[in-house]
Amino acid sequence: MKISPAKAVSFIAAPPKTIFAIVVFGPDRGLSDSRLFELADKYTDDISDPFSVSHVDGATLRSSPEKFWDEITAQSLTGRRRIVLLRNAVDAQADDIKRFVEGDVGLHSPMLLVQAGELSPRSKLRKLAETAENAAALACYPLDGNALAQFIQANLAAQDITIERPAVEYLSHTLAENHGLRMSELVKLALYAGPGGNLTYEDVATCIVATAETGQGELALAVAAGNLEQLERLAARAWRDGTSPVSVLRSVVIHFQRLYRAASSMKSGANLDRAMAGLRPPVFWKHKQQFGAQLNIWGVSDLQAVIGHLVIAEIGLKSTGIPSEASCHRELLAIAQRARKRSRRRT
Repeated sequence: MKISPAKAVSFIAAPPKTIFAIVVFGPDRGLSDSRLFELADKYTDDISDPFSVSHVDGATLRSSPEKFWDEITAQSLTGRRRIVLLRNAVDAQADDIKRFVEGDVGLHSPMLLVQAGELSPRSKLRKLAETAENAAALACYPLDGNALAQFIQANLAAQDITIERPAVEYLSHTLAENHGLRMSELVKLALYAGPGGNLTYEDVATCIVATAETGQGELALAVAAGNLEQLERLAARAWRDGTSPVSVLRSVVIHFQRLYRAASSMKSGANLDRAMAGLRPPVFWKHKQQFGAQLNIWGVSDLQAVIGHLVIAEIGLKSTGIPSEASCHRELLAIAQRARKRSRRRT
């Protein structure tokens, strides 16, 4: 069974009783860990209990493959269903997992939870989990766009908290790419709102200000303003934190698109305040002065050209073997230098 990202939350909330093996895989290790432990919570109250949970590492199975069956066939000492937690799995374990799911499985059988890294569509392990009737494959790729918005809403809804759409959009743009950091910010928001609470854009902007000031939003502001020193500092932090260059470029594209929409409104007759107020989500209050100053640097046609250039650069990062961080940094530095020159001509 193949579980789409849009259905991941509902699947984890109530895994079908006919499923006896779930393979959690993908490049986002933080999300993968989270999904794995959420699933384990459905079958045990204590994942560290050795009587109900067996922990097996794929590296161990490469030298001692019999350990897999030792754990699968072990009897429960508590009367409850056991869990076999297999981490760092690879295609070499696919045959044993296939024998298990195609064997005599039933209520007496353990629940096999498998965690793997990124698996190609040709992977034996992935194909098995996607096609077997009593197995499931749950991909964990970095969330963005609608998938990230749905995740934010579902996470808060599970705690009886509602969130307004502008706040969701703001979070989607400002939350760190790392899943662990995202979860820590959502925990902060949940504590702020409390059960039964409602989060507005202002609430979210206030709570996430530290992230916004040090994250990709600040980096995009530095690029558009021509602040080379801040760009160097924030880019170094992004690479150190493991932020993908594609994600950094996309955040800068989004910022320039917002500048373009505001500049277009001003060209049509709106004043600066009205042009910024019309953006959704609204410009964060602490960034209004910087944002307004950048509208004095960039014209509509210039913004169009920069956006087109950045989109082409993003496609290039995805399709070539060019070192991503160096290439991304070069693109951002060129735009920032252009902004600095334009700013100096206007002063």
